[in-house]
Amino acid sequence: MTAQRIAMRPIVVTAGTWSTNIGNAFFQLGARYIVSQAAGGRAVHLLTDQAGYWRYGPKVEPKHSARLLDHVDAAYIVLSGSLLTYSFPALWRRSFDALRERGTRIVLLGVGQFDYSERETALCRDFLGQYRPHVLVSRDSATYENFKDFAEHAYDGIDNAYFLPLAYPALKLDYPPFIVLNFDKGPEPICELASANGSAMAAGRPGYHSCRVPFDSATLDIRFCGGKRFLSDCLGKYYGYLAGGLGLKKARQERLGKYLLLRTDHQTNPLCHRKLYYGPGAFAMDVPYGYFALYANAAMTLSDRIHACVVTMAYGGRAMLFSKSPRARIIERVGATDIFKEPTTLDMPRLDQLRNEEIAFLASVME
Repeated sequence: MTAQRIAMRPIVVTAGTWSTNIGNAFFQLGARYIVSQAAGGRAVHLLTDQAGYWRYGPKVEPKHSARLLDHVDAAYIVLSGSLLTYSFPALWRRSFDALRERGTRIVLLGVGQFDYSERETALCRDFLGQYRPHVLVSRDSATYENFKDFAEHAYDGIDNAYFLPLAYPALKLDYPPFIVLNFDKGPEPICELASANGSAMAAGRPGYHSCRVPFDSATLDIRFCGGKRFLSDCLGKYYGYLAGGLGLKKARQERLGKYLLLRTDHQTNPLCHRKLYYGPGAFAMDVPYGYFALYANAAMTLSDRIHACVVTMAYGGRAMLFSKSPRARIIERVGATDIFKEPTTLDMPRLDQLRNEEIAFLASVME
């Protein structure tokens, strides 16, 4: 296909399943921004993702799906997120066949793995060996090392959500100073301020760990209920629904010192108001823009969701992560290695450099 023909066709960025995890919108909208900066003025369309992602359990395209992506006339189709996992070959083989037949090039932008196991890596390497993408930009260095030889052009990049402040400048809110608590997968901790010369701080570690961390000129005491923590370890992301349905997910605390407490939930589908609005200052929605405003204005975010921390820090704020997920590599990739130990900020000039270099790379390999 000639360069002129490619230049005439649009670029499609896949997106969807925001209601089951609004964090998907964070990196998908970031992908659209990156591509728009690298596209040289060509049309960039945000379109649907595979319908198979919109289900729990095995990710399989529904029997009667219209398979919209198989019928798109585009120069490039852009996929993002932790798609390099067990469901990737089955979900995308038929679509890749159709796209390859019409000369559409595949761009994997800000992609990562799910559990980084040898089996997962081997399965996806085999598939990419059959359907070699035009571009692969990783969101963590482990993914880059595992797949850099399976694309025409590969780059050790960062997560797309780090680009959101460039696409959506911070919208100011007139709340008093506030902290965001985002614990929709597990129990919310009890937070109290102690004097700076209190007892020694417990070292932070991944997961729902009780600890004492520096905050402003004092010490923040963070405590998780042992029983709820055990239950969340057993139930995983279903904890919030069970605890909400049983009335176990409750919070009364409205303030922490001078700070108002606001609570966000990243999963609004299936709808369960007792899960979403379990305490004062709750916010949940099936579009992402309110989350951008909250995280951009927060004095700090405490969360068990990786992308709540990513977006907070991308806007220049402090965040602390309580998660054992191996996908936290996307935070370590930008140097925030202490995020399990204490509220952490990013080196913003370094982040600007990483963003500019990635956009320049992508522009150089997209005709």
